[in-house]
Amino acid sequence: MDRNLKLGHYFKGAEPTGCYNTGIAPVIARSKQALKYTGKAYIVGRDLDVLYNMTDLILTVMRGKPIKAKLYSSKAQAFTEFERLNQIIIDSNTQDIKRIKELRRKARSGDMAAALALTDY
Repeated sequence: MDRNLKLGHYFKGAEPTGCYNTGIAPVIARSKQALKYTGKAYIVGRDLDVLYNMTDLILTVMRGKPIKAKLYSSKAQAFTEFERLNQIIIDSNTQDIKRIKELRRKARSGDMAAALALTDY
């Protein structure tokens, strides 16, 4: 992954299996607002917590209240946390894919419970 993240840009990680733009994917953003008001440029967290509420996020930090995303001044720390969050999603996706393949195999052989379980994905 390219670690050269420009100010005002962000990088979005993997989405969970079967999800698209749900706000759950991990995101790392390098924010001009965060740098200006908190001294920390990197914000890491879920898409919903970081990107959709950027102004509210900064105001909440300025008021000293807790937030769901994490702020970092160090690029290394921010990318380490982002990669950790992203790896959790990737591992979950890998397990889901294995489970789906197993359920498909069982459903093809006539197992109705497996066919119904596939609807969860």
